[in-house]
Amino acid sequence: MSRSTKAFIVIVVNDPITHWCDYAIQTIRELSKTNRVFVFCAGNCITWRNIFSFSRPFPLVKHTWHATFFFPFFLIPGQRIPFIKALNYRINATLIYWWSSLCIKAKKRIFWFFDPFYILPIMHSFPRYISVYDCVDYYLEESEQIYLQEKLLLSQTTHVFANSHTLARQLSKYRKDVAVVPLGFAVDFFKRKRNSQIKKHVPTVGFVGGITKRIDFALLTSVAKRCKDIQFVFYGNFDGSITLQDSAYISQAEEFFSLTNVSWRGFLSKNEIPDGIHSFDICCIPYQVSDAFNRYCFPMKVMEYFYMGKPVLSTPIVELKRFKKYIFIGSTSSQWVTHIRHLLSFSWPKAFQKEQKSIAVENSWEQKLNVMAHHLNFDN
Repeated sequence: MSRSTKAFIVIVVNDPITHWCDYAIQTIRELSKTNRVFVFCAGNCITWRNIFSFSRPFPLVKHTWHATFFFPFFLIPGQRIPFIKALNYRINATLIYWWSSLCIKAKKRIFWFFDPFYILPIMHSFPRYISVYDCVDYYLEESEQIYLQEKLLLSQTTHVFANSHTLARQLSKYRKDVAVVPLGFAVDFFKRKRNSQIKKHVPTVGFVGGITKRIDFALLTSVAKRCKDIQFVFYGNFDGSITLQDSAYISQAEEFFSLTNVSWRGFLSKNEIPDGIHSFDICCIPYQVSDAFNRYCFPMKVMEYFYMGKPVLSTPIVELKRFKKYIFIGSTSSQWVTHIRHLLSFSWPKAFQKEQKSIAVENSWEQKLNVMAHHLNFDN
């Protein structure tokens, strides 16, 4: 973004700060390089219980990455009631609006969000702000309530951006001027020198990312049982929100990770991810596409795999079908096994690796936000 122009940007993040997705972190860090950024941490509220028990988990305000983080205080008890929760958000947002109006001078004022949850009462507290829906996932089929919220947001938001052509097509049913932007990829982490001394023992199919209910463990188990000569390696944390009520998912995951040719190697830091991917022969994205949220997603890990020049095996995620030169799609275990055997039968071409790396660089966070800055007319 242009360094000659500063904006005051309020960014709402609904997830708890310990579970922030990379798109939120990278957007905040990139925007705060050249703008005054205020982050409304809607997923981490302070309540009266925190005050009276002296267990307040967060300060009201803190400063990180050149941005200001605000943790709303729920003045009215009863946050489990949606109306009360929305009202508390509205009160906090209104206070921020008047404070920023009096204390901060900026040529542009922008309200920025990533998902539809509780956004309307917060957004309405910032009249005359340019509103930006930076849409990174598909929510229209999550529930009737979310569907209605999303439709309202699409009609009332100043600018709507989608990180994939597939997502833009779905949103364009309700809003015609949806702009497609690059996915967003932390290319700087992958430019650093990596460990070239990784020892290879057996062919490896690998995955880097959260171990969540998005993963089709039934498919993976069938594939791994038919490919006992191949190692399946998974890096990532298990989803902490999984409960005993998710017994079917837990059983499927346990069965998969109990196989002798399957290993889970825990969490990788950003700096360690390139080495982890480098150790794979094939990278995989085994998402459950019966879920519309997964079917219309554009996983950021695709660009991580591409930058490292690896062939990719995926379930039928719609957006990935346009990369058929580098991504092999399969919906059944037989198709996955066929693709794995084929990919292991030859060396992945250097020309493909070079093309993949170029695609990843074109989808960097800097490229994404430059495109958005152009639409937002940051030079005026």
